[in-house]
Amino acid sequence: MREPFITLDGVEHCNSELALADLLREEVLFCNSRVYLNPNGSKAEETVLLFVVANDVFVWGCADAEPFTLDEIGPLWRAWHLDKKWGVVRWLCKHRNEQPQAPVARDMRAHGAWSDEMESLPDNGYDARCRERARA
Repeated sequence: MREPFITLDGVEHCNSELALADLLREEVLFCNSRVYLNPNGSKAEETVLLFVVANDVFVWGCADAEPFTLDEIGPLWRAWHLDKKWGVVRWLCKHRNEQPQAPVARDMRAHGAWSDEMESLPDNGYDARCRERARA
């Protein structure tokens, strides 16, 4: 695995292709396809899209995914590279602006992966709905 970052004239740049290759190989990302819309709104051929795997992070038993932009590839790669177990979960939570579901938060705390930044995110909406349902 090659570091996907280089610095030119004091500015850091991410080689997106190298970073994406790592993230795909490690199953942090998955691909899908959708019909591409031209700038004029007409439909073109299908194109491949990439998403961050978010299964069971926010909702239990839920296949979930998060879109991302080209500018987010470097920060996503760094989050994964610095902490293979919890880095992507933290990235997803910050990206979605929501804490993970309660069992994930509990495990993160137990592994020392919880932070003040995670604590400051809004509560998980799924957990609130589960508590309401349990009270009813």
